[in-house]
Amino acid sequence: CGVEEGLERVARGLLQHGVTSFCPTIVTSPVDYYHRVLPAMKCYQGRFDQASILGVHCEGPFISREKKGAHEEAFIQENPSPTALQFHHRDPGIVGLLTSQRLGQRQAYFSIIADGYHTHDTVLRIAYKAHPRGVVLVTDAMCAMGLGPGSHSLGNMRVEVASGVARLQGTSTLAGSVATMDSCVRHFKAATGCTTEEALEAASLRPAEVLGQEGRKGTLEFGADADLVLLDHDLHVQATYIAGQLAWRATGGTVT
Repeated sequence: CGVEEGLERVARGLLQHGVTSFCPTIVTSPVDYYHRVLPAMKCYQGRFDQASILGVHCEGPFISREKKGAHEEAFIQENPSPTALQFHHRDPGIVGLLTSQRLGQRQAYFSIIADGYHTHDTVLRIAYKAHPRGVVLVTDAMCAMGLGPGSHSLGNMRVEVASGVARLQGTSTLAGSVATMDSCVRHFKAATGCTTEEALEAASLRPAEVLGQEGRKGTLEFGADADLVLLDHDLHVQATYIAGQLAWRATGGTVT
């Protein structure tokens, strides 16, 4: 299918996982691919049966060849700037920004994949304890999300999904994830012991702040978009509303 049709299918499918807005992602690709695809990936407010698109995330091509993960090396454009230093007790590197006094009143944010595979639970706890207001949950989900085990594509590469994990075919390299946002919220809460409010804010208010959308998204304040998600006690999605209209509800649910 075309780009627009594909985005519409994704925007509808994400509703069942409590996603009211998202940023579609492009992996490292040939230059002409960006010129062809990006103009078709337009931001728009949800249309009652679809999640909104707030922007586009280009995961590359300016990344490290040594840490390329599931990106085709032929299309990587090496970033000439210094790479981030790893954490050290005498030089905390970029991790030190989470608690640095040099930021003053500025807020530092960091995205993290709480799917149980990308990030060890101990690391989740350390990150949360270090800077709870900066946590932004992301799924890193690729097109195999919700399709079950088997062989799938990621750009020009083949990906094998087994036991809930996506890897480049024939390797142990993680190739995105098949995690859903609601499952990441539940895992993050269970792994860190944070409050329900903190887990939900990490998937709503904090991403909205990063994108400069906190006045419209991730909040129930007056004047914000009426995008709502109803959850049960265990944080499973029961219904999703876009602009105040019921867009999806769980089978057998009584929500109207």
